[in-house]
Amino acid sequence: MPEYADPVIDWLDKDRTLISRRYFRQSCTLLDGGPHFTKDLSIVEPNLSMVVLLDNSPLSFAINPG
Repeated sequence: MPEYADPVIDWLDKDRTLISRRYFRQSCTLLDGGPHFTKDLSIVEPNLSMVVLLDNSPLSFAINPG
């Protein structure tokens, strides 16, 4: 959620030159129709080596473990 993610991202990228986009829960999909949210990172960037994921839940990247 932006309320606690934004301050961390702002601290990591003080000059706002490294992180170009931010996605939060509203950008997620439900995992297998259940109560857990996941982020399909391949939608954001097909080359996952260009993606940084900051999240407190390992379920958020379950469909893109690499």
